Amino acid sequence: MNERSRSRRRYLVTLGAVGATALAGCQEQTDANATGTDGETDGPTSNGNGAGLSDDGIEDPSALISTTQSTLTKQGYELTEELSTTGMELNERSQRTRSSPTAERQLSVLETASKTSRTFADGGAYYVQTTENGETTTSTQELNGSFERTHTPDHLTRKRSLGGVLEAGSYVSAGTTTRNGRELRQFDLESIGIQQPGVEISSSSGTVLATDDGVVFEATLSFEGSAEGTAITREQSVAVTELGEVTVERPSWVDAAEQ
Repeated sequence: MNERSRSRRRYLVTLGAVGATALAGCQEQTDANATGTDGETDGPTSNGNGAGLSDDGIEDPSALISTTQSTLTKQGYELTEELSTTGMELNERSQRTRSSPTAERQLSVLETASKTSRTFADGGAYYVQTTENGETTTSTQELNGSFERTHTPDHLTRKRSLGGVLEAGSYVSAGTTTRNGRELRQFDLESIGIQQPGVEISSSSGTVLATDDGVVFEATLSFEGSAEGTAITREQSVAVTELGEVTVERPSWVDAAEQ
């Protein structure tokens, strides 16, 4: 069994173990050189495709995740992530992150059905504002580790993020499209890979937009079905809306956190 098959099987086993484990998620933490700098990201191979891609579709999801993560680590970015699930577990979350390695600033807003969390990293300080049950609290502390560690989007591998979209099934080439003036290759979901006992998918769709080098700028996934007789749904999206010199403004609520 090749690595791609093992990766997908791990995804299915995780989902099947609870009927829909992949439906859950928990909090983790200008167009410029879209494929990274210093030649450290995976470039196009001899056939013109970046690592993880072929003329037919996506061959290795983990390679695309690695290339995307490496590219975002080197540059400023705005990343938006949405996840909505029903069924065995209910999950509603929306997260938007703006991060600048040049200014050493990052602003992240995470909204769930019951709570809104805002975090702001500025140099060596880390500010937090949480609103829950009508009450808002703020706090400040020293940043844990270097800003580079905060800036690096390690969570992209996880099921609630890009990993959950790319490893959900097989994606085939579907031409090209344009987003924000950038021409990207499009890959559409051909088949979803959930085949565990008790899990049945009645409909599914998904699209991945990426550069030839394997940098994913947009990925979406949705499906409906049942798990052990319980109806389940999933809507998920990940998008890099800005890449390059990103400005991160200091939010007004930080003043309260410093008091």
